[in-house]
Amino acid sequence: KFGINLKHGREIIVAILVSDEDAALLDIKRAEPVILRKRFHYSEYNQPVLYMESIYKTPFVIELR
Repeated sequence: KFGINLKHGREIIVAILVSDEDAALLDIKRAEPVILRKRFHYSEYNQPVLYMESIYKTPFVIELR
C-alpha cells in the first residue's frame, strides 16, 4: 500500500524488572521480573520503518501445536 519493502529485522528479548508504571498496567507488584521484547524492521534502504516494544508477565508460556 505504501510502497515500502521490508528487507530485514531484529528482535531482542530480555528479562527486566518491571517499572512502577508498567506494574500498574499489568496489575503486578513493582520490581517483579518481566520479559521485554523489542522488534525492529528496516526497509530495503536500511531505514527503520517499524518499532515494537512489548512487556510480558512471567511466566510467559507459548503453546506449540
